[in-house]
Amino acid sequence: MSTVYQATDLNLKRDVAIKIIHPHLTDNPEFLQRFEQEAASVARLRHAHITKVFDFNQEKGVYYMVMEYIAGETLAEKLRELNKTKSRLPYPEIIRMMATICDAVDYAHQTRLIHRDIKPANILIDLLGEPILMDFGVAKMIGGSTHTSTGAAMGTVAYMSPELVQGRGIDHRTDIYSLGIVLYELLSGAPPFTGDSTYEIMHSHVNRQIPLADNLDAATPPGLLDIVKKALAKNPDDRFQSAAEMANALRQLQRIYAQDDASAARHLSRMAGLFQAADVAYASGDYAACLARLAELQRRDADYQPEQTAVLRHQALTAIQQMAEQHIANGRFDQAEIYAKLMREYTPNPESANAIIQAIESGKQRQERMAHLDDLYEEALTKLRDSDYNGALQLWNDLQTAAGDIEYIDRLQVVRRAWDGISNERYKKAQTALAEGRPDEALALWRTIQADNPGFPDRENLEEQVAIFAVQQKRQRQILLAIGGVAAIVLVSAILIFAFRGQNEEPVTTPDVLAVIVPTDTAVPTPSATPLPTATATTAPTATATAVPTDTPTATATFTPTPLPTNEAASPFPEYLATVTEPSSIYAAPSSSATELALVRIDDPIVILARSSSGTWLYVRNASGVTGYIFGERVLWDGDRNSLPVHNTTTTTTTTSASAGPLELDLWALPGTIKCNTSGSGWTQQIYMNARGGNGRYIYKWNDQQIAGPTNSSTTYTVTSGGSVIIGTGSVTSADGQTLTRQLFIPRPNCGE
Repeated sequence: MSTVYQATDLNLKRDVAIKIIHPHLTDNPEFLQRFEQEAASVARLRHAHITKVFDFNQEKGVYYMVMEYIAGETLAEKLRELNKTKSRLPYPEIIRMMATICDAVDYAHQTRLIHRDIKPANILIDLLGEPILMDFGVAKMIGGSTHTSTGAAMGTVAYMSPELVQGRGIDHRTDIYSLGIVLYELLSGAPPFTGDSTYEIMHSHVNRQIPLADNLDAATPPGLLDIVKKALAKNPDDRFQSAAEMANALRQLQRIYAQDDASAARHLSRMAGLFQAADVAYASGDYAACLARLAELQRRDADYQPEQTAVLRHQALTAIQQMAEQHIANGRFDQAEIYAKLMREYTPNPESANAIIQAIESGKQRQERMAHLDDLYEEALTKLRDSDYNGALQLWNDLQTAAGDIEYIDRLQVVRRAWDGISNERYKKAQTALAEGRPDEALALWRTIQADNPGFPDRENLEEQVAIFAVQQKRQRQILLAIGGVAAIVLVSAILIFAFRGQNEEPVTTPDVLAVIVPTDTAVPTPSATPLPTATATTAPTATATAVPTDTPTATATFTPTPLPTNEAASPFPEYLATVTEPSSIYAAPSSSATELALVRIDDPIVILARSSSGTWLYVRNASGVTGYIFGERVLWDGDRNSLPVHNTTTTTTTTSASAGPLELDLWALPGTIKCNTSGSGWTQQIYMNARGGNGRYIYKWNDQQIAGPTNSSTTYTVTSGGSVIIGTGSVTSADGQTLTRQLFIPRPNCGE
């Protein structure tokens, strides 16, 4: 009909029993209506030996009843234990227990409520040995209907009265019959009627006499037998007419058999029951109930098995302490506090309980600090997403200050990402400064990046570009100095010539322009000798200055830079002078897989003749006169590539994949990934490898051992040290045949040595 569960009332902080009505009964509206009415009547019962009903309700079609939870065992369980040893309760104990149950049944009858299912399984023996009547699940109001809508009788067949079996009208005296069955079972160990079928048992209730002589001990007091006979009369009129009448008959016997030895036996039985209940609670993991039973045992009889009681109490307290420590370790401090309070209540040694409570307080404080640190970390991530890298670093510094002795892990690499963001901004400024002709500023920014973020990659070879810029400036200064030197020589020569002529000839007038210096790559033709007009002197002392015609050409200064070697045949392309920025190869076709014709070094001059159709390769001639293709990003030239003519050469080299440019490799150690071995001697760290260029498909190696690929993305790899620094070589090979190698140095961390 129902299933009972133990539960906890979260509002009132108490244990309760919840009875769930079986779904097949809740499908019957008539049953639900009657059960709700009768449940309301049961809820009004208030008796010391009847379980209290707190609530009756339904949730999503599941009907349930919330009742008082009482620790203990049922009378049925107690009888099974007695039967195992073929023993019975003392007669005084049986009489006392049955008289108490009769009182509870009479109280229910006074409220016009019939139990209809009195049996040992519905009588609970609490920890003090007191009987409690429970489970009014099939109770009915006096005068109400006896059957369900299907005509089936309610109750347990072994304890049914004859009138209930026959389906006749019943009243409160049906419970008197059931009380008689329970009394009979306490005396004999089993109900009077058993059988292989329900029908056989029901037939016996109606037609057979009670087998007193067969099953009851011959020493059973006659007065007790008389009570059994009267309670089990077939005719309700021949029974006790009330449960109170039956209780009075039992108490008359109780006064007769109330002897000191019986009282002592009852006391020992109760103490044994308490200890047994404590032991069962410990075995089931209910350590709080175990300690409560032991405390009750100590209060009632401190001399009862003191050694066994002390051992069981110590075991329960140890288990509770372990549970508290486990909850503390898992951060469940509210649960840990429950066990700490139990320890403080029951332990004879308060120091251990105080230590647990102190650990809980420390754990709570640490948990609060961690929550604050998590908030700061989330704010730092927000700053990072908003590109406020300095703000992210400031929040991380604030977090480290607030962390104190807490080692907070930068699990999402806020610091590295912030420094990378700052370095990216500085790198862009450095590129701008270099493009605008401020190499010193660009180099200073790069040096700052290296100091703050040593692993940041120089993606565009900024340092080499600055060096190339410096070489170009130096060459320009040399050219200017050369031009100036030639001009000075011409000027001095002209002055000397005129001075020499002045000593041997008549003075001539000084021309307005002495010499013209024309820096050009083309020889300037010298004009033919032309007489100058004669200037006539007006005074005798001064000779007439006359320009003397001569066949010697007029002195003209010219400067012609040394040209690069040219092919014997005239080039069909325009020629532009440029500089190589990185060691490079000149290929027969615009592909790194084509035949290599020559090599050029940094600062080697080349002549740009044309470009490839894609614009990524330049058709050039080197100082040795070799013409071919060089990758355009490795050439320094300020001209417009789009204005160059297109020149393509078909290559006969078979390639498996196209190249997107020279291969590049980023290689650095990932911050925050150091792990020290427990022994303290060795350690590991993750490294990051990211390739660019080539044809986009890469194989990564560490110390010549392949660790990833072929892949089109980056990779991470864990390197291991036995205790010293890590010096290794990372390399990447792209599918177009290019290979690049980088060395990495990782210092030894402090592993608590």
